[in-house]
Amino acid sequence: MEKQGFIYSNIHLYRFLMNILYAGSYRQRFDPVIRELEILKPGSVLEFCFGDIYIANYCNHHNISWRGMDINEAFVSNALKAGYKAEVADVKDRKEFPPADVCIITGSLYHFQQAELVSFLEKIFISSGCLIISEPVVNLTSSKGILGRIAGRLSRTKLGEEPFRYNSKSLTDTLNNLTASLHFTFRIIGQFKKDMVIIAEKKTSLL
Repeated sequence: MEKQGFIYSNIHLYRFLMNILYAGSYRQRFDPVIRELEILKPGSVLEFCFGDIYIANYCNHHNISWRGMDINEAFVSNALKAGYKAEVADVKDRKEFPPADVCIITGSLYHFQQAELVSFLEKIFISSGCLIISEPVVNLTSSKGILGRIAGRLSRTKLGEEPFRYNSKSLTDTLNNLTASLHFTFRIIGQFKKDMVIIAEKKTSLL
């Protein structure tokens, strides 16, 4: 397994560097997701590749059961120390996910491409009827030249460097191509700075 980039080695360093990337508004990137939770009012949330615990904090203050899965031991340790239910897991390897009213993935859908994305969504819509996606569609990692190479190395996870990133067209095209076969619909909620926010919902009837 690859050595991860240092940005993921410590939650405080991660927050500092993400604040730079989001021009001081890193914490606010979670607000659109939280607004959707306020509308949906779920009893339980399952967050994949959660990284930080801002959504967990919201759930805790609103009597919503939160559970997180992340491959990064430092992030999971931070969540456990805060009293949250979190586990170290490569969600690609999980055969199934625990049931939840709402699933969330923030800034990490790019880890799943083609067959991996199909498998991931299949498992989600077995365990839950709703998925909130918040995904950066403007990325330094996709840039050519030295900036892109540096960003790629800094953001390297244990899975190695992953240069692929979605843009707004490729993300919506990818989801559109899967709606019929996986029996879900989706709608774009909006965009906050670099992130496009989408809600995908399982169809209640296949007729």
